[in-house]
Amino acid sequence: MTAATTQNLTDSELGRVLLTLRGLQWIIGTKGDPYALLLRAVGDDPHRLGQQARDRGKLWWSSAEAWVAAEHRLAGALLDDIRLAYSDSRKQRHAHGAT
Repeated sequence: MTAATTQNLTDSELGRVLLTLRGLQWIIGTKGDPYALLLRAVGDDPHRLGQQARDRGKLWWSSAEAWVAAEHRLAGALLDDIRLAYSDSRKQRHAHGAT
């Protein structure tokens, strides 16, 4: 779900979405995904989870549906890479006269 999809939700609807995501993170975490365990942030040692993430490699796909850069230098390089910057294609199309 994107920010554009959540903008028009009522507080109650947004609450349901967030609770659902939290539940999914919990389930994925119980299957050993260190990133999902970090997201749920309940009673787990973040340093141990960070090491588990690094043990999976510098860059890996989490079951929580996200790429995880588990090495500081790589994460910095990815954040600095303009090709990976967020862009809202709808805004770009609108700015160029398309709908």
